Amino acid sequence: MAERLVFVLITPRVGVRIGAKWATEGALKELLGFEEDAKIVVFDSDTNEYRPDVATKSFAQLTPDRVYLVSSENEVEGDDEQQKGMTMAEFYERIRRIEKGQTSFIKRNYVQKHPELFGTEDGSFDPNAIFDAHLWSLVQKQQGEANEDAASWDAFVQCVSDPKKSGLYTFPCLDETFCTKLVEEVESYEASGLPVSRPNSMNNFGLILDVIGLRPLMTFIRETLISPLARRFYSPDLILEGLDSHHAFVVQYDLEGDKKLDFHYDDSEVTLNVCLGRKFEGGDLFFRGLLDDKSTHDENLTVPHSLGKALLHLGKHRHGANPIVSGERYNLIIWCRSSSYREKSAPACGCSCGNDHGHEEEEGEG
Repeated sequence: MAERLVFVLITPRVGVRIGAKWATEGALKELLGFEEDAKIVVFDSDTNEYRPDVATKSFAQLTPDRVYLVSSENEVEGDDEQQKGMTMAEFYERIRRIEKGQTSFIKRNYVQKHPELFGTEDGSFDPNAIFDAHLWSLVQKQQGEANEDAASWDAFVQCVSDPKKSGLYTFPCLDETFCTKLVEEVESYEASGLPVSRPNSMNNFGLILDVIGLRPLMTFIRETLISPLARRFYSPDLILEGLDSHHAFVVQYDLEGDKKLDFHYDDSEVTLNVCLGRKFEGGDLFFRGLLDDKSTHDENLTVPHSLGKALLHLGKHRHGANPIVSGERYNLIIWCRSSSYREKSAPACGCSCGNDHGHEEEEGEG
């Protein structure tokens, strides 16, 4: 990955990593949701020292991978009430501006390696170039025939856990050529030095795909594949509400960066996790039952990764990844959400860390 400068907002604590050649005052304003007329101030997080070189629009002296805290002069010099923090409405408005700014900045500057991943001129995608051929055939039959072949599904999809409880499924999912192209696109983007943000609160290395222009592709996968599979395998009370949004990202594991993933649950109703490959050893996923069902907490499942193969599970299914032993692995993760279901069923807690909210009794392996 290209060396990047790391800028983190003082409030809210949202950050961006960007190559030095892209780092300008105007870029930071757009990428971190500042108003155009704002005057930016930057502090070194190690020394708490104000950096006047940034105020004069020179980033040449900043150190890659050191964290620099960013705010505006008005926010720093504000009164006590202003410094107590922002309201939830202000927080979400800032996040919205950040997402809009990053998407716009990237769209103007990124040169796509595989344009077909971003859709044809009419915005369509070829499912035969994306999905495993057998899986796509089964999905089409499910959608088009009343008397579907249940035996064919049972032969193709492996249910790793009790389908009446946790319901963990694994199956060949994505075409291997598609997997290679997606990894190459991620690597091409990372090498560009354009801004990247952490995909979630636990992974330090990876890329949010929606932000770099792949939202249409991820929406296609959610609507065309994940929603039909969810309707088939999970509770009607959950799925009939509709999976109407997602958070899609690629994570990377190797010996120099993220080696494992701690015990947690996802901020989703349903998660699709697909191994995109590269050569690696270790890093198996482990599962320990549903967050809200103590009768499943003695579950002890370990599932290996395989190129193009997917795991489909409920977001509340507690899990983690054991340490990778050698090589490098990429995974595509799509957290699928239902806004109407969430309105009816508030989660047990408001985060997705899964580590210290009374459900930490098993820390996972490694």
